[in-house]
Parts: sequence; structure tokens; C-alpha cells
Amino acid sequence: MARSLARFLYCCLLRLHPPSFKTEFANEMLWIFDEVAEQQGVFKLFADGLLSLVRQWIVRYALQKLLIGDAALSSWPSSTHELFAWERIAFPATSLSIPRMLQGSMVSFAFIAFLSFLAIDAGKAGTVRGLSGGSWDPVSAPRPVREGFQTDVSDLAVGERNSQARPGVAGTAPRAANDAEPNLSSPVLGSDLTTVRTFASPAPAQLLTAQFDNARTGANLNERILTPANVNASQFGRLFTFKVDGDVYAQPLYVPDVDVPGKGKHNVLFVATENDSVYAFDADGASTTPLWHVSLANFSEGITPLSEQDVSCFFISPQVGITSTPVIDLKTGTLYVLARTKERKGLLNADVYKQRLHALAITTGVEKFGGPVEIKASVKGTGAGHSGGQIAFDPQTENPRAALLLANDSVYLAWGSSCDVVPYHGWLMAYDTTTLAQKSVFNTSPDASDSAIWQGDAGPAADKDGNVFVVTGNGEFDAAT
Repeated sequence: MARSLARFLYCCLLRLHPPSFKTEFANEMLWIFDEVAEQQGVFKLFADGLLSLVRQWIVRYALQKLLIGDAALSSWPSSTHELFAWERIAFPATSLSIPRMLQGSMVSFAFIAFLSFLAIDAGKAGTVRGLSGGSWDPVSAPRPVREGFQTDVSDLAVGERNSQARPGVAGTAPRAANDAEPNLSSPVLGSDLTTVRTFASPAPAQLLTAQFDNARTGANLNERILTPANVNASQFGRLFTFKVDGDVYAQPLYVPDVDVPGKGKHNVLFVATENDSVYAFDADGASTTPLWHVSLANFSEGITPLSEQDVSCFFISPQVGITSTPVIDLKTGTLYVLARTKERKGLLNADVYKQRLHALAITTGVEKFGGPVEIKASVKGTGAGHSGGQIAFDPQTENPRAALLLANDSVYLAWGSSCDVVPYHGWLMAYDTTTLAQKSVFNTSPDASDSAIWQGDAGPAADKDGNVFVVTGNGEFDAAT
């Protein structure tokens, strides 16, 4: 109810814009509201809408007076590096009168203040339905994580009153609410209500990659305990919680019977966070203290996760570290993780952005095979961002949203963009599982732009013959070929 009311009020805000703006950009702004309202909160979105309104009615008029002839009727972008609709200025074909401009601005300020008050009040009054069938109050929910703070990770299980059931893995992997746009996928474990699903399984099941297998089916076909009858509010619910240091966009992984040095055998749950941390927990809840925890950043040395400002995109916030789901190779007991960092080189030098592939021992979290290795690549091309006929991989703008894939004795990594911030390309790279040497590089648009590989809640897939499949997003293409 609260979400519907906020959306209705936001539509009212959009209707106050000039007709030319509503025709071209209103749908885009409403789409942005649907994608980020829950994560960012409606107040910020209403504030952005207000800025858009003021800009369209006031700034337009001022600039139009400075232009003459055809220039006054043409589109004039506010920035060559635009992001969203409210960063654009398109002049109207007819003059704006001063009374109309004043009327629009004064009414807008008063009405939007009223709308913002109602939206905030509605958000506080609502409840959000949890996975266990209960509900929670947003006012008392954990707040977004910042460095040095922790967020809850809840573990859900099911069984005959959870007394005889042995935790296993998810029968169907969780999917993001905004599944239709993979690069905008919400966290699997968010900072407001973070959950890890571990279910009962009749055998020592394992979850080594995103969506359960390399075909990305998301299905455990050996599941025999979970039924519509026992997955209910009285038998299915939270058993315990873990603490982690950031949002979790990567799907947690699970390996049974891991022999942890000095701690014996455990069924282990692996969790990676946007704070560049990797945790190994006892999946049965024997202890909420991690079996091991490693940070792939080094805050004392100025090596940190990126921020939303670093990537000019607020869909992942406040930190951008480990976003893609890792993958586990049981043959060597290795967890492969792709992590992003920003490295400060002093006041007079620009920050340096890095992406690295790490190979961690599942028993200790220690780096293996001489890792990590820095991601570097270039291909021949004349597309967006080229220099001297070469397209270089940009670790700051390329967003590794897709899960890692283990196939053909290789780890496959894929990249898309952050909020369509240009220039960007789709990239697919393969690294050797034991030497971490780069084996191959593929760019989806070397002579064009875009064509990102997002696949936010899945990743590259592989068949039994070792063929690898990826899906690209928007970009230039020839429908005839």
C-alpha cells in the first residue's frame, strides 16, 4: 500500500513537468523509481524529481532568453556524460511566459514538499513481507551499512520443526525482484533485510556456482524434503543470523564436510560482500563466529572498495567491491573471487582502480596459485573509448555483475556497465584454474559500443561439450545479420 501511494505521488510530480518533457522522459523517470525506490528511499527520488521540475521550468526559460533563432528550439544537453532524464534540458518549441514560469515554480515547491511528507509517512507505516512468512517494520529494520558497521545475514531452514533436518542448499536459487533488468539487480542479501537460504537436503548437497549448475537452471533436482506442505510459517523460518561487513549481491555458496585446520569438519557457507570481504561460516549455526574471514582490501594502505561516486551509479551503494557470485572448484578446494578496489596514491596523484581475480583455499581463505592476478586486456577496435586502434579494458567503468563460470579448466569472467555510463563494452575473459594465466579475451563490440554482458542473477553458462554461452544487452546491431 505504501509503495503504491508513493508511486502515485511520484506520477503526480511527473505530471507537473512540461508536455515536451513528459512525452520524452516521464516513462524513464518512472522506471527509475520502480528500480531504486526500495533501496534508496523515496525521499531522494522526490528530491531528484523536484530538481528536474525546477530545471525544466526555470533554467529552460533563462537559457532560452540567451539563445536566438533555431538554437532556441534545439536540444541542449546539460552534460556530455549524462546519466538520467533529469540531467537533460530540451527547450520547448514555444516561449514560456514569466507568469507561467513563476506559477509553475511556486506551486511545485509547495506541492512537492507536501508529496514528500506524505511519501515518507507512508513508507514508515508500511511493512515488508519476509521470506519466512512474517513481516517487519522498516523503522526497526537494520540500517544501510557503512564501513566499520555490520549487517545481519539470516539463515532460513526447514524440516520437522527444524529438529531432524540437516541444512543443505537451496532448492531454487533466489532471484532479484527487478529480474527484468539484470544489471540493476538488488542484493541477494541487502542491508535492510539480509537472508541466506539453506534448506534441508537428504544427501550432502553442494552449491558451487550461481543458480546451482553451469546450465544456470537454479534447480536442485535431488530435493526430496521440501514440499508445499512443510514450507509454511510454522515450520519454515529463521534459525540464526551471521554478521558481515557489507551488502551481499553475490549468491552465497555451500560445501559440506570441509576440513578446516584446527576446527574440524564443517558444512561451510561462503559469503562475499561489497566491502571486499569473504567469509566462511558453519552452515549449521554451531557458531556465529566465522571459521575464517579475509579482506581483499587493505584500508590501512588506502586500498578500499569503490564508492557509488567512483562508478557514477547509485544502484549498488554505498560500496562496490565483490558483486559477482564466486565459483568453487572442489578438485583443488579453491574459491575464485573477482574483487574491485580503489587505491589511493597520495594527494597529488589520481586514484587507481583495479580488478583482481583471487583464488582462495576453501579451508583457510589463503591465496593460492600465486594469486591474485590483475585483470588487464585490450583488443583491436575503433569503437567507443578506443585509442590508437585499441580498446582497453577499463576497471573503473566495467561492472562484473555476472557470476563466475568454471568450465574447460578455466574460470570465465564477464562484464557489463554501471548505469550505462559510457564508454563501455561487454567483455568475456578466461583464466587458467591452476596458473591464473589469462587464456582468452573477447570484446562484444570492438568497433561500436555497449553490448554489455550483465546477467545479474545468473552468469555465463556452459553445456556438457564445453561451449560457453552469454547474453548481451543494448548496443548496436544489424537485424538482418
